[in-house]
Amino acid sequence: MARGIFVVASTALLATLAGGAAAFAAEFVVGPKDAVQAALDLAADDDVVRVKGVHEESIVISKRISLVGEGATLQGVGRGTTVLATLEAGAAGSTVSGFNFRFAEDGSNAVVVRSGADGVSFRDCRFKAVDGTAVVLEGVSGTVFEDCRFTGNDADILASSTGFSAAGSVHRRWRDVAVEAHDTVSLSDCTFTRGLGLALDLQRPVEDSLVLRDSKGVASVAPAGSLLQFCTVSRSGEGIRAQDADFLALSFVAVQGVRENALVLDGAGIRVEDCSVRVDRGEGIRVEGDDALLTRNRISGAVLGILVRGAAPSVTGNTVSRCEAGIVVDGFSTDSGATVSGNTVAEISGPGIMVGGCEGPDVSSNTLRGVSGYDFETGAPSGALSLYGCPDAVVNGNTVGDVDGGFGVLLEDCASFDVSYNTVRGTMLSGIVAVPGYSYYPLVLRTSLLPPVPEYYAAIEWNTVSDCGDSDGAGIALGGMDSVSVAGNLVLSSGGVGILLVNSTGCEVDGNDVRSTERDGIWLLGNGKTPHAVTGNVIASAGAEGIQSSTCSPTVIARNIVKSSVFLPLANEGSVDEDASTGNVNGKSVSIDPPDWDAVLPRERAGWGVKCTD
Repeated sequence: MARGIFVVASTALLATLAGGAAAFAAEFVVGPKDAVQAALDLAADDDVVRVKGVHEESIVISKRISLVGEGATLQGVGRGTTVLATLEAGAAGSTVSGFNFRFAEDGSNAVVVRSGADGVSFRDCRFKAVDGTAVVLEGVSGTVFEDCRFTGNDADILASSTGFSAAGSVHRRWRDVAVEAHDTVSLSDCTFTRGLGLALDLQRPVEDSLVLRDSKGVASVAPAGSLLQFCTVSRSGEGIRAQDADFLALSFVAVQGVRENALVLDGAGIRVEDCSVRVDRGEGIRVEGDDALLTRNRISGAVLGILVRGAAPSVTGNTVSRCEAGIVVDGFSTDSGATVSGNTVAEISGPGIMVGGCEGPDVSSNTLRGVSGYDFETGAPSGALSLYGCPDAVVNGNTVGDVDGGFGVLLEDCASFDVSYNTVRGTMLSGIVAVPGYSYYPLVLRTSLLPPVPEYYAAIEWNTVSDCGDSDGAGIALGGMDSVSVAGNLVLSSGGVGILLVNSTGCEVDGNDVRSTERDGIWLLGNGKTPHAVTGNVIASAGAEGIQSSTCSPTVIARNIVKSSVFLPLANEGSVDEDASTGNVNGKSVSIDPPDWDAVLPRERAGWGVKCTD
């Protein structure tokens, strides 16, 4: 025995079965000038070894003992130490507490737990400035870390063939813990700071369940069906990344101040609920996999707030702000729809919500404000709310306001859509637009979209569109569309035309209220072979013609009321084909009494109440 090591009176009485003999567990005390290994060699299973002072040595534990540090430090000797402490298979069930492990250099590891040393616990330990990995777990199960601190290490915990659970732990900065699969490691009230890698790296998950509760951050592999709950990752290079993590669930996870991507998750059935993300760049929440659910999350500061790729996602009740793009859903050209509803998207320098490549998406009850509408990758004009290649789309009850660069609602190559009860206000370009083909296709949606359905019914009905469009735009615009019902809409103060149909055919424009447009109230330009029907509309205070059609017949223009043209009274006496246009009422012009010729004469032509030109 080294000088200074001594045995204290028994600390535990281990009784045998009734009537059996008693056995005693010894306690060894190691002073600052003594060798820790000498006491470990003398100790037997269930003994206690107490250590004081700083010790420059490497130790091996091969028995089930309690190694208790009383302000003790174990550090490497110069630059040649490779491992400070090794726990062999015989050390299963051991406890190491109150130790500082530091300065394992030259890419070495501080503590290695060998295969077979299951159920080892580390309590109130500190691992600092390890030029390698602080703790390496080699295929062991049941390892516990409680109230441990990891500071400035290249990596904190590396577990091979090990699962993970945690509670009350804080992760900050880079690759703190990497765990790869099967049994269980548990963290409680641990802190990880000033590391050098990804905060949470989830790789090669397995079927075992992972549960993390009441924690402030963890880093581990997330097996299928895992739950990460009440976790915080802060000041990292990146946040949390998961691969092949089917049915992974994150709730009340906070990722704050990371420089790159916050949550990058891959797997089917992933759920992200009530999480908070604040990043400087990169993606806020990215999920790749079918049947994803993202709800009640808050994201700010990202290049792209939410990106979901896969069939049948549900993105509901999220708040995305101060990002370059808000929410992007790519359905990978599937026949499974998407649900994007109840989200708030604000202060976005690009598009607000984009949905593409899925059939039957429901995009409803979202609020978008302060969205530029420009695509963040190409700079081309897009919509605050855009759908691409989405047959049977439902776009209902959305509120879109203050779009300073693009359209309000844009549908491209979306057959059989229902756009109704939306409120669109203050767009630079047209308010609601539907066009076929790929006149503009954002780079972020990489899939080939579903082909349009040749026979379909589409509707733009009961929307309110105000203060939309410059002189070349419109409140509502259709280009190259077939059999669309434009009915019951209120269009106010359009900077161009109220309702514009270009090279479209067989549309019904019925019961709309169009007021105070800079140009025509309704303009049918370049109509197709199947006639339009323009009936029962009210056009008031149009800046040019109330209703203008490039063909008088067979277009039907009937039972419309056109009043308050801003041109001469003569404008209401225009030629109307009585066979094609019946029952229209042309009200009086704005009163000019006496005529304000300075206001009237500079205009190149007078406006008609109803005008058809073949």
